[in-house]
Amino acid sequence: MIDFKEQLQSYDLSLVQLAKASPKHKDARRTAITVAKILFREPVLKDYVERKKKLPIKNLTQKVHVSKKILERSRKFILATFIILTGDFTYLREYLKVPL
Repeated sequence: MIDFKEQLQSYDLSLVQLAKASPKHKDARRTAITVAKILFREPVLKDYVERKKKLPIKNLTQKVHVSKKILERSRKFILATFIILTGDFTYLREYLKVPL
């Protein structure tokens, strides 16, 4: 959990922010997780997020057909899910039910 908190900090996020910003509706959460998986699987997008520590909004809107507004609202949750996917956070991945 300490490693996860450190990773969040490198993206200028905290657990408190994440708790407040997590999508409340199932559909919104599912969409955010799908976006995080796409970021994880696409090497160019993955590299962008790891280097810049932010979402490639323009590329994502074209790739996933999700509005810019939704991506911006879910930004913190998407980045946290991306961190979980790229790191060794098996228990967090299981808790979120995010298969690779």
